[in-house]
Amino acid sequence: MSYTITPSPDSKYIVVKMKVDMTRKLAKEVTSQAFTLGRDLGISCYLIDLTESKNQESIVGSYKSAYEDLAHLPWQDSLTRAALLVDPEDHSHDFNETVLINAGLKVKLFRDRELAIPYLLGINPDSESPAV
Repeated sequence: MSYTITPSPDSKYIVVKMKVDMTRKLAKEVTSQAFTLGRDLGISCYLIDLTESKNQESIVGSYKSAYEDLAHLPWQDSLTRAALLVDPEDHSHDFNETVLINAGLKVKLFRDRELAIPYLLGINPDSESPAV
């Protein structure tokens, strides 16, 4: 399996663990499934673990993913916030944070899981992203 989607051990957020590089098509598929599970379980926060996944999309592909593909998903009703957890040395997802925020998603990029979890749980959610 190229990814897993499960509730966190405390059932406070959904964990998406990517095990392959990210593409536009895969992002749409995974996001749809994650939001469906979140809706079914009454969970509206998502940890997208990309520590083993590089972004393979171009800037145009990332833009289209946010404004075309993800725009058709019910994220506005089912998303409180999402944390994109990336490898500390990986900058391939940096542009995605910007374009997703500009498209209206409540998302932040993190390079440290210990900082991403409090963000998801609403502890200091408006602080600056530590990934910058």
